Formats: sequence, C-alpha cells, structure tokens
Amino acid sequence: MGVFRSFDQSLTRENARIIVEDVGSAAISALIDTAPDIALSVGKELLGLDRKKAYRLTHFALRVAQGLSGTEPTLAKKIFDRFAKEQGVVTYIMGASSVSLTALTIWQAADNFEMDAIRTQRLDAAKTDHQIAQEVIAALQSGKSAFLEAYARSKLQSPVPADNARGMMVLGFGLQTPFADEILSRTASEEGLLGKALKAAKYAYERNVWAKDWYDEMTEATSPEEFWRASVLFLKIVDSRCDMWDRSELPADSIMKAFEPGVMDEIKRRSGAWKTHREKTLCGDNVPSEVFLRPQHHRR
Repeated sequence: MGVFRSFDQSLTRENARIIVEDVGSAAISALIDTAPDIALSVGKELLGLDRKKAYRLTHFALRVAQGLSGTEPTLAKKIFDRFAKEQGVVTYIMGASSVSLTALTIWQAADNFEMDAIRTQRLDAAKTDHQIAQEVIAALQSGKSAFLEAYARSKLQSPVPADNARGMMVLGFGLQTPFADEILSRTASEEGLLGKALKAAKYAYERNVWAKDWYDEMTEATSPEEFWRASVLFLKIVDSRCDMWDRSELPADSIMKAFEPGVMDEIKRRSGAWKTHREKTLCGDNVPSEVFLRPQHHRR
C-alpha cells in the first residue's frame, strides 16, 4: 500500500483535489504511457483499499480502470467490479442526460471481451427504463452504437420474452438506424410483455425522430413566431439524446442564437421529467417487485 499510504500522509488541500475531482482520462493515459509499471502497481493497490479509502478514491479508480482496460483488461475488470457501486465523495454526472462517471468510464474503456462482459451485464441488470436509457446514452456518447445493435440483435433472438423486450427498449432509447426502424415499425399488440415493450420502445424512438425534425425547423426559422411554434413542439418531446445529434454550427444571424440558452435549460428540465417517468417502468410496464429482478438460481 506504499502509494496510497504516502498519499494519506502527505494530504494537502491541493492534492486532496483527487478525492473530489475527476482527473480525466488524459492524465491517466499519460501515467500509463510514461510509467506503465507504476500504473500497474497503482491498479493492483486500488483493489486492496479498505472501504474508507475506496470511497475517497472512487473517481480516480474508475479512470485507472478505464486507462488499463486496453493492456490489462482482467485487472481493469476487477477494479470496475470493485468500484462501480461505490458512491464516492461527490457524484459526477455529465450532460443533459446526467450520465454517471461510472457508466462513462465503462463505456469509454477499450473494446475487448472483459469490458464487453461488463457492458452486457449493466444492460442486463438495469431495473428500470431510466437505467436502460442511461446506459444507452453512455454507450452512444462513447461511440458504442455498434455494440448496442449487436446486444439488441442477440436479445431479440433469445427464446426468452423478457430478453426480447429488453432488446427492443435498447433500440427505442437509441438513435435512428435502419435496424431499429425495421424492428420498431412492427405492429404492437395491446396485451402482454412484448406488446407493451414494443409500444414503449416505439414511443421513445419516434419522439427522438420527431424532436430532431422540430429542432431542424427551429434552426431554419426566419421569424420569432416560426421559432416559437417549432420550439413548443420540440420541448414537449425532446430528451437527452439531442446531445448525440449531428448538429452543425448555427449561423451568426440565426434566430435561435438568442433563445439557445433558454432552450438548453428547458432540455435539462425535460430530461429530468423523463427520468421521473422512466423510473416507474421497465420495458413499458410497471417495475416488478425486486424478487423478480434478482438472478434466479435453479437447483438440480
């Protein structure tokens, strides 16, 4: 425990910032590039920290795991497993979606079997539609749309209806793609798990498509009245996926320039409203009792 014992003994106001601030991926990458042996030693020491020290160094540990995920995936997975559920001194959230630093570091980690296993487990373990949506947003922000589609395809091919439903929700909370268009264009029945899931997934998916259309009208508006009409419709249905749209820079004379700060504030408020709604549902239905969400272990 040499590194962290020294850290404790020499703690000052300045270096205590590591406890409450996100050091960022670039700093950890620089450490790994210049002193890989030290980075490896730090990673191993993190696993041995007691609860108090782990609590204080959660954000740092997550960034170390992300940095080591390419060269030391087994160790990185152990660090993620150890720290992903730690609360930390402060909670870091990113963007209008309020995605957690935990989710972002996992989705921004290297692409390999170990990291993909963690990502799959997080999608499988999501207990509400809000949690599914947050994982999807973190994946999209990290350039992992191909992983999401592969995950959805796998779930849709499963003989288990609950898997099918989860696959549809992942598509519904994602961005528009030909595969999602194909799956979510199917006719939804009113009854049963799959009918409710398809209806909920389609609802979320179509609102993102329409929100993008109304956003485009806002940017192209030639009068305050045109902008207001489009913005009212936009703000009724938009969610945090707007962060992932391919949006070009607004021209200097755009009417939207004057209203953009207020629009962004309203997007954050609207994202919070979606959170409240989606925390009450799973695959479009009421969240089931906790006992039904636990992994089932069958005896022979």
